[in-house]
Amino acid sequence: MASDGPRAWTVSEPARDMVLQRVAAAVERWDLRAERNINYRSFEPILSLLHAHHTPQCQHWAVWALANLTTVYPDKYCTLVEAEGGLRLLNELLQHPRPYEPIKKLAYIVIDNCARYAARDTAYTPPLSSSPDN
Repeated sequence: MASDGPRAWTVSEPARDMVLQRVAAAVERWDLRAERNINYRSFEPILSLLHAHHTPQCQHWAVWALANLTTVYPDKYCTLVEAEGGLRLLNELLQHPRPYEPIKKLAYIVIDNCARYAARDTAYTPPLSSSPDN
């Protein structure tokens, strides 16, 4: 409901602004290195929240989730971020004036995690096989 914008918030209590403040405060308290028992096959639902410029708190939650997963499980999730266009979306988010600084900091963490993973992955050279024919 929050990511659908102010008009979608049809309840008077709790107030939308209060809920969004609490979401942002909660995300700031979460441990980025916490392991989660979650298995994502797609980041599409999370990545779609990066477009919610009218509600940066939704972006905050989404970018935190990506930063957490690429920090704790880079082998599993960096390739998924890249394959689903997440790096492009994060770079677009960084250029937009609306997201506040903690969102941008987390976006840089995701981009850095994926860059380090890609560098490590491309630097890997499998050992030469030593067969008796050599």
